[in-house]
Amino acid sequence: AVAASLALIAVLTLIPFALQSIQFRLAASELADLRALNSSARQDQAYVADFDSRWGTINDYPRQEIIDALYTLQRVISPDTLTGLEIEEGVVNIEGTSNNPQAILQRLEQDPLFTEVAFSRATNNSRYSISLRLSNVSFEGYRARYAEVSRR
Repeated sequence: AVAASLALIAVLTLIPFALQSIQFRLAASELADLRALNSSARQDQAYVADFDSRWGTINDYPRQEIIDALYTLQRVISPDTLTGLEIEEGVVNIEGTSNNPQAILQRLEQDPLFTEVAFSRATNNSRYSISLRLSNVSFEGYRARYAEVSRR
């Protein structure tokens, strides 16, 4: 009877260790499953990062909306004459003739499509040369974001 009692005590003493061993195996199995899921997510994340590094400079290149800018310039400048136009990286330089170049400058300043509107060089009374920036284009932000890519 003493031996049976000792055996029962030994078995009862080992039960918590056996339960802990089972819990450990279940946790290890769950960890392996989560690592497998994590691996798949990391592969997807690496794919997206690779895509962005390859195509981001092209996809995020600022759109200058040239057609909208031309229609707006036509509306603002009319009935006066535009004789020269240059658009580069969101900066627009225009030249033309008008009886009142100052009025053209003021109308351009009031249009939300344009910012930083200024006479770019001295002109006579009827000729104008104006420099302005498209307000919806930021090549500075684009360059700041992709500066490292362009250095490669």
